[in-house]
Amino acid sequence: ELLQMLHPEHVMGLAIGNELELLQFKGTDLAPEECVVRIWEEGYYWRQFRHIISEFDALGFSSIPVTGVFTGLGLAGNPFYELPGKARVNSFLENATSAYGSRFAFTFNFYPYFDPNMHLDAGTSDQCENALAVAGCWGRNCVVPAQMRQARLKMRQITGSSKRILWIGETGWSSPLSGSLKTRMKPCEAWSSMETFRRFYHGFLEWDLEIGGGQQAPDHIFWFTMRDSWNFGVGEHFGLISACDEPACKVSSTDYVPARFTLVSEEEKQQACGDESLYNGWVYGETGCRNKCVMDTSCMFYSEWAESHDGMRWCRH
Repeated sequence: ELLQMLHPEHVMGLAIGNELELLQFKGTDLAPEECVVRIWEEGYYWRQFRHIISEFDALGFSSIPVTGVFTGLGLAGNPFYELPGKARVNSFLENATSAYGSRFAFTFNFYPYFDPNMHLDAGTSDQCENALAVAGCWGRNCVVPAQMRQARLKMRQITGSSKRILWIGETGWSSPLSGSLKTRMKPCEAWSSMETFRRFYHGFLEWDLEIGGGQQAPDHIFWFTMRDSWNFGVGEHFGLISACDEPACKVSSTDYVPARFTLVSEEEKQQACGDESLYNGWVYGETGCRNKCVMDTSCMFYSEWAESHDGMRWCRH
């Protein structure tokens, strides 16, 4: 129903599957071995991919690009990652480009933050200045542009052209420390610092999309993400804000305050809040009520009660 309301001119593309080559590392509780085998060896992913696209096309979207999203691990092969029983990215991309031609968009999520090839500075157990010099930047020889350049070259191995559609579905940095970071960089405080987050985001905004090697820039690239999130139950902190109701961006000035409130007496409260409430209900967390008021330009006063249960408290604006 949503697609029919949007119409093709308002749809950029259709992505089916995200980072499925990483399922093999999620543990058997989340991704049983038989599930991974079914997805890749028994062809479930490819069948679903074609089925969903057939439904998409039947609605009138046959001119819209389609894609499957992979990570930097997808580049670890010749030309792409192929490990029987674990993930067959190369086979999938061969099938997809054969079936859909130039309509198929190559999409990768590139995260230098998680790069397992990064090392701590020699002779240290918690310093990473050298790794940050190549991972936290956007020059041609920095990690993300270099991966994009490599992706273009590998695309040519499969299609004969390095100029097919290339989308970077996600890239970003985490601050504070992401619970999913398992590499050697974990002990390095600077790796997950707000200064590094700020510098990486600033570089992203100023980047001219040049990837070097005479290769065409990616067609689109997306920052991950607007707010901190959970990944298979593990907290990650790639968001520009820490929570949905947080009114201040992480990269704001240190002295920035989105709004200032003054505690009023009971008598003043009765006089100020005699009109109808803008909101009268539950909020989550110690700052939930305040944040909700800040995000509503009509809100001038708020009242909150002590926590009741599960971090919830009553709030009135």
